[in-house]
Amino acid sequence: MSSLSRRIRSGIHALLTVGVAALTAAGTLVLALALTPTPPAGAVNNNPSGNPTSPAVSYENDCIGTTSTGAIQDAPLVTSTVIDTTTGTNNVLPQGATFGVAGTVTQTLAGAVIAGANELANGVFGAPPSSFNISATETFGPTDNNSTGSYTYTTPSFAAQANPGGVVTGVTFSSGSTTLSGDFSGIPADAAVYGAGIPLTAVSTAAGTSTSITISAATTAASTGETIGWAPFSGLTFTDSSFATPATAFTTAAATTVAKGTAGIGLTSVSKWTFYLTTSAGTLPGANFGGGGNGAGASGTNTCIETGYVNSTTPGPALYSQPGPMLPPGLTTPLVATATTGSGATLDSVPTDFQPGAYANLGEPAPVAKSETVSMGTGQSTTITLPTVPGNSAYPVASCALVAKSISNTGGGSVNLTVAISNSPTVCQATLTDSDTAPETYTFQFTATNDYGTPETSAPGTITVSVGTPPVAQPISETVNPGLLVLSCSAPGTSGYPTLGCGTINMPSVTLNGLAQTKFGAANPIFVSDNRGNPAVGWSLTASMIPSSLKVNSNKACATVAAFCDSTVGSHASNPNGQIAAKYLSIKLTGWNAYSGTLNAAPSLTGTGGNFGTTVSLGSAAAGESGGTFVMHATYSLYVPASVYAGTYIGTVEYLVS
Repeated sequence: MSSLSRRIRSGIHALLTVGVAALTAAGTLVLALALTPTPPAGAVNNNPSGNPTSPAVSYENDCIGTTSTGAIQDAPLVTSTVIDTTTGTNNVLPQGATFGVAGTVTQTLAGAVIAGANELANGVFGAPPSSFNISATETFGPTDNNSTGSYTYTTPSFAAQANPGGVVTGVTFSSGSTTLSGDFSGIPADAAVYGAGIPLTAVSTAAGTSTSITISAATTAASTGETIGWAPFSGLTFTDSSFATPATAFTTAAATTVAKGTAGIGLTSVSKWTFYLTTSAGTLPGANFGGGGNGAGASGTNTCIETGYVNSTTPGPALYSQPGPMLPPGLTTPLVATATTGSGATLDSVPTDFQPGAYANLGEPAPVAKSETVSMGTGQSTTITLPTVPGNSAYPVASCALVAKSISNTGGGSVNLTVAISNSPTVCQATLTDSDTAPETYTFQFTATNDYGTPETSAPGTITVSVGTPPVAQPISETVNPGLLVLSCSAPGTSGYPTLGCGTINMPSVTLNGLAQTKFGAANPIFVSDNRGNPAVGWSLTASMIPSSLKVNSNKACATVAAFCDSTVGSHASNPNGQIAAKYLSIKLTGWNAYSGTLNAAPSLTGTGGNFGTTVSLGSAAAGESGGTFVMHATYSLYVPASVYAGTYIGTVEYLVS
């Protein structure tokens, strides 16, 4: 490659001429997100060994809530998910492909929360709520480094559901007791109960009677007439059957470390959840948790943090004011890993790794088995290469196979053609043998399979075989010798080609008027001819300003100035006011086009051009698509400061292809 053929210069002259009521709900909140457990080919349910919430993967989010009176309440939130659909592509490419996930979401308001709301509402309104509803704002995203993106899911408006619990008044108990005295008729075993002096996690151990009920944890204080709220432990479940992210919500990583594998998607944070209750005063927000982002925060802030346990001795980060995750180990899916350092408000930076709710299979487009017609002589044999196209050049076709029972005689006669396909030493070689004595036309089908981790097989291609008079083959050879990578101001085939010095561009004159001014001028067409014939290399075109030669700018004070320099003021040109800096000259591409006889597409304009404060990128052609001649068209713009000297300013732009 000749360096002389890769650089050209363009001279540019610029001439300057002188002249509501909120309730808190204490207790354990369990918010369950469960999706249909049967996945299609594009998504794989993640159900790790030992998962206690099989088939769902469950996530714990501990949240701080505040009331209108400033009271602070902590509660855990559990979201369970099995995503069952991957949308956007049938096979998700391992690099740069977009995809989404979808399924059915169920969110459950736990009995413990309903029990707390019943007790509190009864104290305010004289009766428990008649019904409940719920909403949550959650973020789904990658659980590994194999994709990027996120989707914020805000639950839709559900239909309110009747209150499954109630209250019991006049309840008495002593401190340290597990027996509550009162009329608990009709309250089932495992019901959540709530009231002053009763632990947050207490549930009934047996069905209540007209005189008492037994709970699972001892009371912390005595009562002579307490009102107790209760609800079935299972709570209320709300369903959204239309959960779906956009088909472009996630993008497989451009430099994924798992070229053949999966991309995990799951719940990555919960920012806010609210439950609503209908009372005699209307529908009110019963409690708001979160709202301040995902992190530990400080006392009094509305926030949620995603946490849990790796195992019984390895907890994830704890919510501010809590000694650890609020749910005991074993209630949610174990974490993959968690950091063991950090505390208080610094916990935002503590990494915790979660199981994905589902995997998107990273696949490849299947290869294509093409159809064609071949001719052969009656009673003879011939070997052909079956026509295939790989779905992705990174995973070529590895084998071809004959579709069983696909050989047929188009005329309806007997089949006297055999087809044997071999993939070694050459892939997709088919030997056709005819045993008849008369002309016939046959067809057969074949498939192609790539070498991806989980190989993909094409749809069948059809080969039509015309058997008759043997064809005559006439080989023809043409030798194409490589040439050079050439850069020129003139077109190939013109006189003087290649032209390494472009004609001078005279920018419109400027009259100094106390203001900066900008002038525009068309650039010379620049021709790039890649004659190397090498499929393994491409090229790129760049440009920069260099000092003008003395033949172009005779002012010796400008000899080392890689910018516009005043050719008419002698040594004064060394003053900054005698120069127009390179950064004030910009080039804007107006088009690339393939020159006559070039079949490859012209370079893209995306992201090219700019000012000459640095080297400017003007376009490129990829390996295998760089051959032929391409023409660049552009315009220059020159910003002229108001403070420069009058005179003729000369600058030189050098183009370089490599």
